Amino acid sequence: MANKKKSVSSGYAWAMFFLCIFCVLCAVSVAFTYKNGQNTYDAKHNKTTTASSLSNEITVINYNATLMVSGLSASDNPNYAAEIDSAFKRVESVLNEFEASDSLTKKENEAVDSFKSRVSIYYKKIGSIAASISPSDKNDVKSGYLQELTPLKESVEQSLSALNDASIASCDAKAKKNNLIFICTEIVIAVLSVAGLLAIFIARKKAKRTIAHIAKRDAELTMATERAEASKQAVQDIAYNNILTELPNRYRLESELDTKLGKIQFDIALFDIDGFKKINDTYGYETGDQCLANIALMLKKNYGQYADIYNINGDEFCLVFRGSASTSQPLNIANQIRQQLCIPLQSIGVISNTTSSACYCRCFKDDKISPSALLMRLESALHAAKEQGGNCLINLNDQQ
Repeated sequence: MANKKKSVSSGYAWAMFFLCIFCVLCAVSVAFTYKNGQNTYDAKHNKTTTASSLSNEITVINYNATLMVSGLSASDNPNYAAEIDSAFKRVESVLNEFEASDSLTKKENEAVDSFKSRVSIYYKKIGSIAASISPSDKNDVKSGYLQELTPLKESVEQSLSALNDASIASCDAKAKKNNLIFICTEIVIAVLSVAGLLAIFIARKKAKRTIAHIAKRDAELTMATERAEASKQAVQDIAYNNILTELPNRYRLESELDTKLGKIQFDIALFDIDGFKKINDTYGYETGDQCLANIALMLKKNYGQYADIYNINGDEFCLVFRGSASTSQPLNIANQIRQQLCIPLQSIGVISNTTSSACYCRCFKDDKISPSALLMRLESALHAAKEQGGNCLINLNDQQ
């Protein structure tokens, strides 16, 4: 009996011993898993925050560069060059902190080098334009500068996206590795003792809390990314729309024509106010701008259902008619617009005998012409109409 009691006691002792070892293993396993999960989350959070900060600074640079080239006013910060330099310095500071991390993969280092190279090229180009641009530059000169900056801006944004993708891929790989270690540990603990199930349950609860915490932070980061995308879209709207009339500009028109020319049949018309410079000289540029804004409102209200409307340069407006245009309706509408184009001037007190000129062209499915070449033909015809005294419409199809 004494021996049995001693054996039972010894069994309890061994059970307690293995239970203690089991508990220690469980504790170590849980701590290890939680720590790795927290480290992975911290790394992902830091890298995503870095990408978001870089995206915000690039957005600031793009916004100020666009305002600087366009010559728009910004009462809160008129010193665009200083703001751009400051943003580039912040980009450099963020990159230096990012590179200081010893957990970067080879792909992340390559993405950082590519991003730094493209940012440097973009910075030099902005500096070159800032040194050469002047307030007296015409709209077509400023538009040329914006066109030069657009591919560089897109290149920087693409390299930033590649850096963000490389960082996320690195964090995801670490997360997968941590998940695999955790699963293996669960299996070992389950084999050691049924009592380990309790420890596994606790570990899983902690892991779920960690995952839920990461999911919550991911949702917050997704919202931040969406706000950055909204800012990016705002910059693109400035680049592809006329600020005064809120109509798409020449760049947007050329992009739309590129999808139509040689593929579908459509009609296009170009309009210009005769002697618009006299209005600016007589009533002032502010009144002239109001005239253009009123004309844009009239066109959108009366003819937006028939065509897409563009303000491609100053007082030049372009309509691209929708549908197959198999009738004479587009030509009649174009002539009607030419006769009514100057009516909105009277609504703000501009009294003159100002007229307008126009040119019209029907483009066919098998036409082989580029958007820029088509616009040059239209503008040349419009210039010819003005040389003939204006107040007329030229049909390019009649000249073929």
